[in-house]
Amino acid sequence: MSIILKGSSKLLTLKPFIIFMPELNGYQLTKNWFKFCASGTRVVKPIHSAFYFYCIHLCNQLKWKVNFGLPTDQTMEILGIKNKETYYNTLNDLVEFGFIKIVQKSINQYTANIICLPKKPVGTPVGTPVGTVPIVKRYKTIKTLVNEEQKTVLTNLFQKVRADVPRETLEHEAGKFLNKYPNKDMVKDINLINAWAVKITFEKQDKISDFEKTLAKNKEKYGTQ
Repeated sequence: MSIILKGSSKLLTLKPFIIFMPELNGYQLTKNWFKFCASGTRVVKPIHSAFYFYCIHLCNQLKWKVNFGLPTDQTMEILGIKNKETYYNTLNDLVEFGFIKIVQKSINQYTANIICLPKKPVGTPVGTPVGTVPIVKRYKTIKTLVNEEQKTVLTNLFQKVRADVPRETLEHEAGKFLNKYPNKDMVKDINLINAWAVKITFEKQDKISDFEKTLAKNKEKYGTQ
């Protein structure tokens, strides 16, 4: 673009002003995330959003570095995550969703996982309208039913080894086992299953309620009327 300044015969040429946008930016990543949430193809929890947005914030602070470290303890503290099981479950979910890629796993407690944030989620139908994914939803439903059946079978196997443990605890442990070993055979891998069952720990709850304890103490102290 060229202009002539007032009171001058000189022609002044202005170069176009170009705004540089990094190849990876928070706006596009956030847009992709909410499109994914709206698609309904996965169960997205608030912890997933908080975790992913913190990764975007960290990447932005590092000037959109392609691969960067994600410190476990620092991330847990900032996000208010109390145990590492929740932390790793959330991280693994985001990896499965395709929004985080683990470049290099941590080798010990002093090193961080090296991750990257893909421009577009890997293997996820970003931008797909909710009304056009009935097959995906049916597949998810079938998969959920299969997992529940596996969980019930595994809980029963745990119960044979640990009859002293409440079933609720055994069901929780069965879920943890299936998350860690999703493709294990209930027959061929029975030794691994039994070894897991043996290590299950739980806190025994006193069957006597606090009210009953107080009542018993009062009877002992004051007698019955």
